Amino acid sequence: MLVKRLLVGGAGVAAGLGLASAGAAAYVAKMVQGRATGDIDGLLDNKDPDPRDVVVCLGASIVRGRASVDFVEMLRGRLPQLQFVNGGINNETADDVLQRLDEVIACRPKAVLILIGTNDAQAILNPAGVVARRRQKSAGTSQEPTIEAYQQALKAIVSELVDRTQARIGLCSLPPLGQDLSAPENVMVRELNAAIRAVAEGTGEAYVPVYEEMAAYLEAASATDGPAFTGDWRVSARSLTQHFIVGKSYDAIAEREGLLLSPDYIHLNTAGASIVADASTEFLAGLVTTSPYGDAVTVKPVVTMVEAPSPVNEAPKPTEPSEPVVKAETAEPQSSPSTPTKNGPSPYGA
Repeated sequence: MLVKRLLVGGAGVAAGLGLASAGAAAYVAKMVQGRATGDIDGLLDNKDPDPRDVVVCLGASIVRGRASVDFVEMLRGRLPQLQFVNGGINNETADDVLQRLDEVIACRPKAVLILIGTNDAQAILNPAGVVARRRQKSAGTSQEPTIEAYQQALKAIVSELVDRTQARIGLCSLPPLGQDLSAPENVMVRELNAAIRAVAEGTGEAYVPVYEEMAAYLEAASATDGPAFTGDWRVSARSLTQHFIVGKSYDAIAEREGLLLSPDYIHLNTAGASIVADASTEFLAGLVTTSPYGDAVTVKPVVTMVEAPSPVNEAPKPTEPSEPVVKAETAEPQSSPSTPTKNGPSPYGA
C-alpha cells in the first residue's frame, strides 16, 4: 500500500517524491494514517452518551478523509441533529469491511452510509497487483477479484446489517477514477455501480447516486474527457506530500493536476466531497425534521424511482442533480472488461 511504501521505501522513495529525507516520507505516512475525526473507537469509548441518532459512514480512505477532503465532516455541519461516526479505514475492500461489522453494529446506528469499492475496482483491473493480493489474503481466497465477488461481499454486508440492526442503509455509487469517463477504468466503475444498484434493488435499501452526480458535474463543465487515471502510485504520494509537508489544500493540488473533483484521480477535493455530502444529505432526509440542538434544517425527502437505467459502456449522460437517492428495479451488473489500462491501476488506492 501507499503508506507501507512511504514507510519502508526509505531514501529512494523520498528522492522520487522530492522529499529531503526518508523521515519526511515517514511523516507523510503517519499523517495520512492519522485518526479520523469522530471515529468508531471514539464513540464506543465515550462515557457520556449522546442522545442524537448515530449515522455510521463506512468505507475506505475516501470516507476516512485524510487523503481526501472530509465529506463526513461536511455532513456534521449540515445535519447537526445527527451524530456522524467515521468508519473509514485506508486501503480497504468490501471483504475487509465485511469482517469488521461487529464494531459498526456496536454503534447502534440509525443509518449506515456505505461507500466502498474503489480498491475493489483497482484489484479487478490489476489482479496481479498489491491491492488484489491483499484482498485475497483478507478474504482467505486465492481466487482473482471479480465484479461478482465484490457484489457478493457487498450483499453480505447489507444482509448482516439488516439482520442485526434497525438501520437504514445507503449504498453510494463509486466516484470516477480520473476524469475521462470513457476510459476502461470508468467502464469498470460503472459496472461496479451496476452491481451496487442491484444489491440496493435486491435488499430494498437506498442507492445514493454519487457517480451520477459527479458525471453530471463534469458534463456541465465539458470535462468528461479530461485527464485519465494512470495508476501511478506517485501521483497520490505527491498529493499527500504537497498537502502534509508543503501545506497546500487538496483544491490547489487538484487545480495543478487539471482535475475538477480530485487531487490525485482517486480521492476528493472540496467539489467532489460536496457532491457526496449533497447526495448523502438527501438520503438522510427521512431521519431529520428539526434539530433539538440548533436551528431547523430543511432537506428534501428521499425520492424513490421505480425504474433504473441499465449500465452502459460509454460515458453516461448527465443526470439532473435534483434526482437524489434511487432504488433500482432491473439493472444487472455486466461482466468485467477483459483489457486493463495501459499502465495498470494504482495498488495504493482509496
